[in-house]
Amino acid sequence: MNHIDHRPAETVRLRTARQKYAEARRTERLARIAAADELRVRARRRRAGVRLALLAATLVTVVLLAITVTDVVLRHRDTDRLERHAAAREAAISAVTTMLDADPARPDEYLRAALAVTTGQQHERLEKATPALREAVARLGRPATGQVLSAGVAADAGDRVDVVLVAQASAPELIGAEAAANRVALRVTMVRHDGTWLVGATEPVS
Repeated sequence: MNHIDHRPAETVRLRTARQKYAEARRTERLARIAAADELRVRARRRRAGVRLALLAATLVTVVLLAITVTDVVLRHRDTDRLERHAAAREAAISAVTTMLDADPARPDEYLRAALAVTTGQQHERLEKATPALREAVARLGRPATGQVLSAGVAADAGDRVDVVLVAQASAPELIGAEAAANRVALRVTMVRHDGTWLVGATEPVS
């Protein structure tokens, strides 16, 4: 019985199979490399996206914080302004009432009270006019009274606030108005001195 040698054919098939296997491995390896590159690109994109999201969130937080701080500051300023106006207005009403109330039996008491609610130019004017004012109060036939009917802030310069008011007075000449006038309109400059609002100047308003 003759023996047929198939080794050359098997060798060719084996070599071909090995080549195909090697090519398949190489293709697989290249695919893995390409996939890894794609994964790395995706990972970088994700990291970049996360960084952008964090940056955006940080910016939003900063903006909201700035808005909140600004709102608080503005509210505080508004509150401070309103409180300043109220304090200056009330002090003006009280001071003008004091300067309009006078008892002819107690002229020195009136002068002390009037000087206590004034400062600066107004205080100096009252001091210089003390003899004349004492005589004017003493000549009153009866106690003089005054009442502020309305008052409002006209100007604000921080520690100087102008208040315009209308007062009814029985002796308006005590504050420099016409004696015949029953009502007088005044522009009163209030000055904050050591935390207290005092009259710095008065001016009749026509």
